[in-house]
Amino acid sequence: VVSEGKLAEVSNGHTVEAPGDDRLLFSASRDKTVRIWDLVAGECLLVLEGHDNWVKGLAVHWTGKYVMSAGDDRSIRVWDVATGRMARDLQDAHGHFVACLAVHPAVPVLASGGSDNTVKIWDCGR
Repeated sequence: VVSEGKLAEVSNGHTVEAPGDDRLLFSASRDKTVRIWDLVAGECLLVLEGHDNWVKGLAVHWTGKYVMSAGDDRSIRVWDVATGRMARDLQDAHGHFVACLAVHPAVPVLASGGSDNTVKIWDCGR
């Protein structure tokens, strides 16, 4: 269930993010993937593979050009939405699982929260 573009946990283990674009939906799952869905056509456009464990957190860049994912492999990955290619890979972003991500709407920063009880702020301006 997605409500007003907010993250919601759905019953089959997927986490979803609707970035305010009525056409796209992003999902992350235990199957170690991020999927980009076309809501109009009802089809999966891309399957993004690269995580080594459950993907739990998603955030969409304010431009809509990138989606960031995080998970139990302790990494944060930045994906190009148009091509599906990994643009950046932050290995060992936290000392334990990366549980959540959030993008600031006006400042080029990404916040990540880990099960290691830390919150980190990443500069997206570079």
